[in-house]
Amino acid sequence: INNCVGEFNQKYFILFLFYIGLTSLYAVSFIIWSLIVFPQKSEAQIIHSIVICIEACLFGIFVITVLIDQIQSIIDDRSLIDSLKLDNESRNTPRVLPSKRVLFENVFGSGSIICWLLPCGLRSSNKLNDSLDAYTV
Repeated sequence: INNCVGEFNQKYFILFLFYIGLTSLYAVSFIIWSLIVFPQKSEAQIIHSIVICIEACLFGIFVITVLIDQIQSIIDDRSLIDSLKLDNESRNTPRVLPSKRVLFENVFGSGSIICWLLPCGLRSSNKLNDSLDAYTV
């Protein structure tokens, strides 16, 4: 999955992971709440609730792991493939990176951090880069 994430869709993939992680957290908390508030349930309902809770926890752990990997690639300013291609000498060489805020703005766009949570397109700030990114066939 991570190999299919590119420069222009990384924001949407991270938002997808974030909202799926929130949904998993909501499912787990709702199931636990229902088990506490309505304790008079049949044995089958309790087993079903526990199985769904375990499934939501496992799925949430997977999603959070992939989300952390994506955030780490933004902070390192390298994709997973770029990191794997480096040899040990290149890995230990210090690099000068922009601030984390600038790195996140490259992915999510400038503006308020609240706007980063919305799946809206990035506004292009440099017309020259836009023309260089386009291919003519």
